[in-house]
Amino acid sequence: VQVNVSDNHQVGNVTLYYLNETDWQPVFMSSTDNITFEGQIPGAEPGNISFYIRANDSSGNEANLPAALPKLNPYIISVFDNSAPELEVNTPASVQVNQSITVFINATDDEEVTSIQLFYNGTEDTGFSTIGLSKLGYETYKGILPPQNLSGIVQLYSIVSDGLNINQSEVIDIPVINLPPIIEHIGVESAPVGENVAMVAQVYDDLHVESVIFS
Repeated sequence: VQVNVSDNHQVGNVTLYYLNETDWQPVFMSSTDNITFEGQIPGAEPGNISFYIRANDSSGNEANLPAALPKLNPYIISVFDNSAPELEVNTPASVQVNQSITVFINATDDEEVTSIQLFYNGTEDTGFSTIGLSKLGYETYKGILPPQNLSGIVQLYSIVSDGLNINQSEVIDIPVINLPPIIEHIGVESAPVGENVAMVAQVYDDLHVESVIFS
């Protein structure tokens, strides 16, 4: 804050008073030239800062700015936060069916993150739903999406807020892949004439085995 103060003889002290909750805190203002004085109000949370200025001269005369009832009619500075939180969403490149999807979110803000949400749309869903998040550290959150029963694309995005500003991530696509069945079989090399031959195979799949055919 800068103010011009002049006197017909000599300016004494120039003090800025700002309201800190219920108390008026003094800030000594230093001279930058013959009439200009400057003082700094400490950084504050979003809201309003009230302040007034008082100066005296070498004879003890005093002046206030605003002149009339400065504590009741102070200057007002509006402190606002126009910086949206930063957001980073980390997901696997792809997953298999019947496999849960773990998502990590890093959210930071110059003030404080007040809320964070994760939305997802599964391979069988018709719209986005929210999923619960757990906080792992000061800036890191974790969400686990349920396993998908069908192959396709899972979509997700996150929204974070600091109470005043909102940031939304881009929509992320995660392919859900249905792998082919796995067959384990040891072939029969020889068998006696006229006897039945047992063919044994073990079959696995990431979703389920629909049918097994022997030809």
